[in-house]
Amino acid sequence: MDGDRRGQGDESQIDLAANHPGPVDPQSDRYRRRLEDRLRVAKAEAARARQYSEYTRALRRYVNGFRDGHTTARFLLSSERVAWPGFLVGRDADEKIRVLAAAADSNVPRGAELVACDGTATEQLIEERLDPYYWNADIPHERWDSLPKLFQFEPLDTAGRMANCTFRIDGAAKSIELRWANAPRETVRRYVQDMQSPAPALGLPKAGHLVRRAAELQLLRGVDRGHTCLDRCRTNRWCAWRRHPKPPVRLQRVW
Repeated sequence: MDGDRRGQGDESQIDLAANHPGPVDPQSDRYRRRLEDRLRVAKAEAARARQYSEYTRALRRYVNGFRDGHTTARFLLSSERVAWPGFLVGRDADEKIRVLAAAADSNVPRGAELVACDGTATEQLIEERLDPYYWNADIPHERWDSLPKLFQFEPLDTAGRMANCTFRIDGAAKSIELRWANAPRETVRRYVQDMQSPAPALGLPKAGHLVRRAAELQLLRGVDRGHTCLDRCRTNRWCAWRRHPKPPVRLQRVW
């Protein structure tokens, strides 16, 4: 498996080198050096991985480090169940990180503000557990999109789970032991969807949706001209690389 992990990084480097995500400055080798440096770190992290979730984190950090919104890693394997403590957090209208979804038997109520977990403040949790893997710092408003992932783990990934978190409930700080359990992935996905505010019925879409809408319009124009995204991907070798039989991962350029 170590050989496969190293090969996966090498193959992604070939694709990224051939398809530079942005304008190229022929007088600078900054991109080449960044590619090589990040590949070295990613291969070391992947070699240390002892389970699939550790391997995927290594690749996510590698790809996210380019801070390019058109380059993503998508993994073709995922477990049918997810470990969670019965609640998920998000950024509320008052900019506080709160429980915005909770199961009926959750021991943390909706609206509780997350203060810290195991002695680590909320901001530090986000910086360490989410930002390096999911947030492109050049798109600031998307930082909060990954917050529901803070309390989701693969069923076998027990090392990183928080044991005790402090919440502010009705103005008072309360320490609560988390009760982790496995739930169907689709069930947790529905809770995430319920956390998302509905799009406005009239007027302009929310700011976070503007880029997506523009991309959709551009895609439709391309289809009208008879050029589908898949055709462009196949022609330019931009859209994906896949190595069989493992590890199952796809690197995509999305525009």
